Parts: sequence; C-alpha cells; structure tokens
Amino acid sequence: MTLNIKCVIFDMDGTLIDAPYDWQKIRSDLDTQGKPILAYISELEEPEKSQKWNVLEKYEHEATINATIKKGIHELLEFLKKRGII
Repeated sequence: MTLNIKCVIFDMDGTLIDAPYDWQKIRSDLDTQGKPILAYISELEEPEKSQKWNVLEKYEHEATINATIKKGIHELLEFLKKRGII
C-alpha cells in the first residue's frame, strides 16, 4: 500500500518535546481560583490581565529553554525527510 502523504502536523508539547511545566505552581502563582489558566486570564481587566500574561509567558519561556526532544523524534524526522514529506 502506498500512502500519498503531503504534510505532517505535530502538536509540540508532549508529542515532539517534553517541557517541564509545574502546572500546580503556575495556577497558584496566577491565583486562577480553580479555573483553566487561559479562560481565567481572558476574563480579567487591564492592567491585571497583562500582568498575568507576563507571568505565564515567563513560565513558558523557562519551560521552552529546559525542554527536551522526545526519544525517536530525530529518527522520525529523518524518515519523513527521506520520503520527501518534509
């Protein structure tokens, strides 16, 4: 069977990389009051909304710097490259 794959789309966190997020600490620092983080921040008024986004962005930056590529991803990307998919 021949597959006619034209592209591959990946979700990055947990699929391609492991990023060390401490979600409990992040929720605590943002004081989300039990709500999902993005929903909580989107409901806020300025300037608190911008302040909370800045806190979240700092956590995301730190997690990105400390992220590691998951096992097998290099090989998968090489396989896709050899097949002309990427």
